[in-house]
Amino acid sequence: MSAGAAKAALVEQLTPLLPGIFTYLIGDTTLGRDERSRLVDVALTHRADSTEYEHSDQVRTFFEASYSDFLSLRDERYSDAARRAVQFIAGTGAVIPTVVELSAAARAALIKACAYAITTRNLEVLAETDNIALDRLAKADRDIYGHALGNLDAYFQSNHESQGTRWTVESSAMFIGVLQDVARLRKPDFGRLVNGASPECMIDDLGDAPEGAWPVLVGTGRIPPTFANVRAYVEWAGGIDEWLAALLASAREVVDANGEELDARRELATTIVNAREQLPDPALRAQIAGSLQPGALEAQSVGPESGELIALLIEKELLNDDEETFHSRLMVDWRTLEHAITRSSNYAELIGPQTLQATYIAELMQSSKVADDIKNVVLEALDEFAGGAPKAGHQAMAAYALRSGLGLRADQIETLRRGGAHQATVAGLLAAAGKDVSLDELRQTLRNMGGDYARIADKGNRQAQLADTQAHQAILRRLQDGGIVSTIKPDRRKSNLRVHMKR
Repeated sequence: MSAGAAKAALVEQLTPLLPGIFTYLIGDTTLGRDERSRLVDVALTHRADSTEYEHSDQVRTFFEASYSDFLSLRDERYSDAARRAVQFIAGTGAVIPTVVELSAAARAALIKACAYAITTRNLEVLAETDNIALDRLAKADRDIYGHALGNLDAYFQSNHESQGTRWTVESSAMFIGVLQDVARLRKPDFGRLVNGASPECMIDDLGDAPEGAWPVLVGTGRIPPTFANVRAYVEWAGGIDEWLAALLASAREVVDANGEELDARRELATTIVNAREQLPDPALRAQIAGSLQPGALEAQSVGPESGELIALLIEKELLNDDEETFHSRLMVDWRTLEHAITRSSNYAELIGPQTLQATYIAELMQSSKVADDIKNVVLEALDEFAGGAPKAGHQAMAAYALRSGLGLRADQIETLRRGGAHQATVAGLLAAAGKDVSLDELRQTLRNMGGDYARIADKGNRQAQLADTQAHQAILRRLQDGGIVSTIKPDRRKSNLRVHMKR
């Protein structure tokens, strides 16, 4: 038998024993490190590929600590031996810490086996580049790229530490592909990948990207705010979330909506208008919704909200300037109604119990922002509100009428009096009305006012005292001219008017 045949026969006989030999050699404390490594290296390079081995943690740990001692991994002359050694080492689950001192054959085998640690230096050496952006790794070797994707935490750290690398992905053309590859590996963290990508890495159609990446793509403005993209995201997310809100707040519009169906534009506009928590600024929501050109939205579809939102929607013709819009459902407080009135060009024609809650009459009549013509209409519609307006509302209407010099009829003055207007204000209205209120009507209202006012309404052997005001003087002169009052004497000490009635 030749020497070669004898050696082959010996290897074949020893091969089944190799697992035990590895364990024995690794555990033999009588052997020096170099001798142990040499013997293990010989065993590695002569093992049979078809033999299956069971490996212990002790074996794996040994290879991770001693691999650099193996001549088969360092010497360029042993390319086949390097392949066989790496295949075995990888089978133990060992991960080679650094590939710097290894032969080209060993590096090539490690790339295929993915048995090396993801570090900045390893990636630079294996990919033969100082730029380890993922698209650069993919161009260098798909196995290196795939190993990096499979260990993203380690890759991001390596990317951060690399002096020659600026981005996680450089090429816009490869951006979608990288995202899809990450999605296939079920890696949930797209944040660092997308945030670290070149600004040129944009996606025109959100649907081209894996859904898991949608939030960060949208939130970082990596997609244009087109109608198709915004609508797709809203349908996927079930509404507007913080990511889409960030995009919309930055863009302040939705583009490319003109060719879309009106109902679809109106539905998206309504969603945006109602996104109060995500987009707190009502002016921004109104602006973005208006960019969709949806026409007037259904008032019932808009959520009640305090502030100027409804006013802005009226101004931008996103809500009709009509009775339905001014219904109490949307006018949740006076501040909201005041804003809406100031933006409306039609409110004076809409005033009534359905569009002006009686509880807001006082604020309306006192508001410096509400035009006088509207206040005048409210006074004219006094009978419609008389039953529900509080005392403050009646006083505010009476005070406005007096302040504006409006002459009211006796029945209007009486309505305000019954509703709770102050007696001094009622007296002022009676004086301002002059002869538009007949003497009989004047006397009847005075009787209804009671007290000293009632005493001066009719003849009789009695006296009365009233505050010395121009209104009281005017009323008393009319009564004196009418033969009801006899004398009027000022009491300057008390600032009163002492009145004597005719008998």
